[in-house]
Amino acid sequence: MRFELKPFSRKKCESARGVSSEELLEDLKRVLKQINKPTVTSVEYRQHGKYGSKALVKRFGQSWFDVLNAAGLSATRSKLNIPSEEMLEDIRRIALQLNKQTLTQQEYENGGGRFSCSTICKRFGGSWFKAIESIGLERSRSYGVTDEEYFQNLEEVWIKLGRQPFYREIEKPLSKYSAGAYERKFGSWRKALEAFVAYMNAEEGGQTTLEPVAKEAPPSPPSTAIQKPAYSEEKAPIVHKTKRQVSDRLRFRVFYRDGMTCKICGKSRAKYPDLEIVVDHIFPWAKGGETVFENLQTLCQPCNGGKGDLGQSEGL
Repeated sequence: MRFELKPFSRKKCESARGVSSEELLEDLKRVLKQINKPTVTSVEYRQHGKYGSKALVKRFGQSWFDVLNAAGLSATRSKLNIPSEEMLEDIRRIALQLNKQTLTQQEYENGGGRFSCSTICKRFGGSWFKAIESIGLERSRSYGVTDEEYFQNLEEVWIKLGRQPFYREIEKPLSKYSAGAYERKFGSWRKALEAFVAYMNAEEGGQTTLEPVAKEAPPSPPSTAIQKPAYSEEKAPIVHKTKRQVSDRLRFRVFYRDGMTCKICGKSRAKYPDLEIVVDHIFPWAKGGETVFENLQTLCQPCNGGKGDLGQSEGL
């Protein structure tokens, strides 16, 4: 079974297609009335608007100010006249509010920042990092992180949530790396997910390439020992074609197939975030069961402990 991403939802990006300019401006004015302000920022429109600020910018010009001009509105203050210290003070305010030693652009906007990140970046030489470092904050970007480390982190987040994670959820403490780090590494969040899927599906056949692992046969008895009768029933050593340990990729595919849900009690990570789940051999390894996709299942830790080395039918 291959694991695949859910269809990509681009509601706000695509919903503006086929919509007239008049309808777009009407929605902008609706938001203006809703927030009860003389003008509206791109951040405020992203929070309350129907179509997304980028769709409006693309329709009416090259910046949010072009959108406001098209709607007969004006910015509360010219971005050219805003002192740099005022921008930095607002960044500092959001960082203190979130109790963070670093701050991403997304965190600044979601935290209620007064200015657009593009305006701040332009003011500080095109770099967000220059702005935050000038007030003593740390860089949030991770350098030297391998693709595999990004994938392992995404796997952990996926399992913790019990479902496919959203862009806005990829931040600390849930995620070791920010969503922006994934965008910079892979080109976009969607491309990062697609690369993750390809990585996880790379071992589609399970652990079939491993060398057979056999239990050592007992040593031959010395010549003086009394030989057992020929009719004595002695079990042959179990010879395995796979190793007992389940790889991270195979484990994730089993979790994904089972919906992160225990196959015995039916509890899932989505409903019980603190539930610890493990991969279990349906036909026990000790009795000859192999570490292959078809012989693995998801169990919660309590059910797995109760099952022990019994087969599924024996354990029940």
